[in-house]
Order: sequence, then structure tokens, then C-alpha cells
Amino acid sequence: MFITEVKMVKVWRLLSVSIVVAVCLGLLLVPVAIPGPGQVALASNNVTVSIENSTTYVLPNGSFTIDAVINNPDGMNVSMFNIQMDFDPTYFNVTSVVGVDFPEHMAAPVWDNVAGTIKYDPKTVIGTSINGTYIVGARINCTAKALEGTSTVSYVYKSFPPPPRYTKVIMGTTDYLEYGNMSLMINGTVIVGTPGVTYNLTVTSDGCCPIDVTGAVSGTVPAGGNQTFTGITEGANVTVSADDSAVCCGFVNWSDAGLQTHAITMDSDKSVTAYCSVPSYNLMVDVNPGGGGNVTVNGTTPSGYPNTTTWVCGDNVTLNAVAASGYSFNSWSGNLSGSANPTNITMDSNKNVTAHFAPNRTLTMAVNGNGTTVPAVGSHIYGNGTVVNISASPDPSWEFVNWTTTGNISEIANSTAQSTTVEVDENKTVTANFAEVTAATLEGNVTFPGRGAAPNNKWIENFTVKGFEAGNLSHMLWTGNATTDNTGVFIIAGLTPDTYDIRIKGLTSVSELEGNVTLTAGNTTVVDFGTMREGDCNDDNWITGADRNLLYTGWGSTVGDGNWNPDCDLNADDWLTGADRNLMYTYWGQSGE
Repeated sequence: MFITEVKMVKVWRLLSVSIVVAVCLGLLLVPVAIPGPGQVALASNNVTVSIENSTTYVLPNGSFTIDAVINNPDGMNVSMFNIQMDFDPTYFNVTSVVGVDFPEHMAAPVWDNVAGTIKYDPKTVIGTSINGTYIVGARINCTAKALEGTSTVSYVYKSFPPPPRYTKVIMGTTDYLEYGNMSLMINGTVIVGTPGVTYNLTVTSDGCCPIDVTGAVSGTVPAGGNQTFTGITEGANVTVSADDSAVCCGFVNWSDAGLQTHAITMDSDKSVTAYCSVPSYNLMVDVNPGGGGNVTVNGTTPSGYPNTTTWVCGDNVTLNAVAASGYSFNSWSGNLSGSANPTNITMDSNKNVTAHFAPNRTLTMAVNGNGTTVPAVGSHIYGNGTVVNISASPDPSWEFVNWTTTGNISEIANSTAQSTTVEVDENKTVTANFAEVTAATLEGNVTFPGRGAAPNNKWIENFTVKGFEAGNLSHMLWTGNATTDNTGVFIIAGLTPDTYDIRIKGLTSVSELEGNVTLTAGNTTVVDFGTMREGDCNDDNWITGADRNLLYTGWGSTVGDGNWNPDCDLNADDWLTGADRNLMYTYWGQSGE
């Protein structure tokens, strides 16, 4: 680092009298005070100190010179108190001053190896003209050390002591001598190492590929754009990569014949271009077996197979499989799958597609009993190996039993399911077997008071159900037990179709009767028996004092107690309380039918 200390004096009249210097501390670039009587102001503050070249390069162990220059455009007389130039001793050895471009001789240098400085003390005041322009300087000879590095040369105004703004003349004179201020010095840089040689690289994208640029520089060139990367150090490697990952964009080549991703050594200014374009792809279409049919490609039938056509990336091509006589289209393979026909294929790569045809087979649907099938009863043509969905629907009073076939029964996926599949790999008949339903089903609905809203597990109750000859309760035709679900519904199946009087009796309620209930074969008859009348603890089908006595015997008991009686738990809360008594009194004195 250089620190140059300079003091400027503008002389109005040099007096041979004793001068007392009054020193005033101040800041840089402080403007001169307005002169008073006997004072003379400076012309300007334009004196600067700088290095001739702002950046200096030097090889390790090499000698070099630096010119420090004082520019004095306003012609002020310059008094050199000293020139001090500082260097970072890590990188430099200061050897000598080979020239001082001043009109007067200067004393020998003062060496200070520790600080790496050279100091000079002037012998005389130099310069004689007030209006002239002076450029004065010193040339310093230096030697770089083996280390490589950079040292910034910073100039900071400094003097010992700081320059006074005024000097007073004693002994009665009215003449004054006044000092000026020097401006901040200009920065410079010394680099120990090979002088930096740089080159420019221009990268262009011709087409759809953006370009990634990495290595000695980092950046991206958009598709169809270009960019010049400047100041790349000689010998550096820059990697360029053409990105063709976008759909329907294909890398073709570089102008320098490099790979899609490759390095460029910067030994000169260079310009490279990546060529990318929308690629074309081949569509190969074939048929199997030969003669089983044709495939039209966008409405055109090829003259033979396999057939190859060329398409631009992104084209949407329609393929339609047309079966020959005695054949059926089965499926696609290759870059298409499934059996949709016609179908489309997008050309975003080379594609191979094969249409598969099969000899026609006859599937005959039949029924045994009363019902219908899908496909409908009759003969249907399918390609060999086609898997067909079949289903059976029984007529009223009939039920589906199973499927049978003239072929292999294992070719029906589930022979007892109403809806299933069958493989048609030969001519075959598939029969849906139905049986007449001879039994009827009764669905009974009841409601329980005091047990909350349904669905509710308190609504699960056991019932005795009896069927009587209509109008004759002395002639019981059938009886059975039933249990309601949590909504109060019970089912009894397998009943003989007829008209009945039906009676139900719960464990804690009196019986209910519905007359003239007709049950038909194959159907479910729904009967609503209404709200159960609770309070029959002794199962005599009458709510009387005998039931109340049983309730009081177990009064306050719960499940597990010795006096617990579940037949008196009318609200099914597992506790004999006033709630049960209230239900009993609601239906007090009532009996069954």
C-alpha cells in the first residue's frame, strides 16, 4: 500500500521574518476560510496523488516499477515533506527508487524492512511559478515474492502534523502565508501472478433447446436465444449442455461437433450454436394373425404388414382395426393395450402396435325355467378367446340356481353367481338354470315404547309367531320363533303360500294379531304389528295385579341380583324401577287378542 504525504503551500510574499505556525486540527477537504484583511485564499483544492496504471500485474519473483504521480493543475508550489510508499511484505520486496521526477535532489531512502516502506525527506521547497502546471512523481523499483496474491493500493491523506489552514507573520507585518488541502488519493491494485488473459464465449440456441452453461461461468440461454459470456480466464473450461427434455424437442448437434454435453477450453474467443428441432418418429403397425383383418391409419389402409409411417412429434394418429370375414378384433399390443376400437396414439416416440384378430366363435345363451339372460337368449358371435360378461334375472316366483355349459365349466368364472364371465374359446352353449319358488316369506315390524328411538339394541326382542287358519284361531297351521333386529324387524322364511291370521307374542308384552295376511310364493309380505303393549310379567297374556306383584318382588334389582326378574324389565334398561311400573300402568288391565 502507498501512503503519500504531501503539503502544499501557496506563497503570496516570502518574508525573512520569524514565523510561528499555529496548527489547527481539521478534516480532509475542509474548505478554505473566507480571507480577512491581509489574507489570501487558495486558488483550489485539486491536487491529487495516484498510480499511473490502476492495476499492475507482476510474475512471481519478477521485478516491476510503480509510478506514483502528483497532479497539480492549479500550479501551487508543492513542498515534499516526504514520500512514503507501503507494500504488503507478504507479496513484495521493495528494492530501490530508480527515479524521482522532481527538479531538486532528494535525500537517500530510509529503509524499514519490517513495515515494508521507503521514506524520503526533501531538501528544498520545489517549484517557482504560481500559475504553472506541475506533474511530479517518484518511480519505485520492486521485486515480487514467490507467493501469488493481490494487494490493494489504497491512498489515504496523512501528514504529520495535519496541514494548518493559516500561518501568522509576527513582528507587525500584515502579510499572511496560507496552506491548502489535498484531496483523497486514488486506489490501485497490484496482482502477483500471470497477467489475466480473458476471452468471450457466445452461446446460441437454434431451436427448442435451452442451454445450460456451467463451469468457469454459470447461466442459462433460453430456447431460440443467445448470450455472450465475457471475461472468462484463459485456459478455463466451460461446459455447455443442450436440454432437449421437453416433449417434442430433440437435440441434433453443436456447431463445434461436440457431444450434447461437453466442455469448451477457452484458448480464444469462441462462438458455439446448439441445433435442436421437433423430431419425427416412426409408427409400425402389424396384424395378427395375417389375414385376420386390417388396420387403417388415419383412414388409410396399408398395402401390407408390417407397415411403417413417419410422423412429426405430437401428431395424434387414429388406428381402426377392421376384422376380416369370419374374424373379430380382439385387442392391441405393443405401445397400445386394451380393446378400444378405434383408438388414438400420440407420436412422442417411435411406436410399435399390433392388432390381434381371432376366428369368430358362437356363444348360445339358453334358460332352464323362467327368467332372462344378458346377452339375450340366442346365438352371438365373438372372437376366439373373448371373455363375455353374462348375467341372469329370474321371473317373479322363480330364483336363479346356477350356470351350466356344453363347454368346460371352469371357463365360467363363478357358476353359482347371477353375474359372472365366460371365455368363448370354442362354440358353446351356456344355460341359466332357474327354479320355481314354492315358499313365502313374512317380514314383521314392531315398535317398542319406552326404549328410545331406533336403531337401538333395546329393540332386539324374542317373539313367538303363530299362523292360524284365516278366521279360525282354534286351528293353528304353523308356529315358530323370531328375533327382531335393532329396528324392530323380524323375518320368517319358508312358509307355505296361503292366507293366515298371524299372532305374535313378546316376552314382556301381550299378543298382537293381524288377520287375513296373504303370503305368496317367492315374495316377502310385510306386516306392521304396531306398538307392543308392555307389562305381562307372568306370560298369561293379561296385565293385572299378578304382574305388578312380580315387579314389586324384584323392585330396585338389576342384573345379577337374587330377586332380578328380566320378564319385568319392560324398558330393557336392566333395572326394575318406576319406569317399568309406568309402562305397566299405561296398558293396565289389557290382554291379548
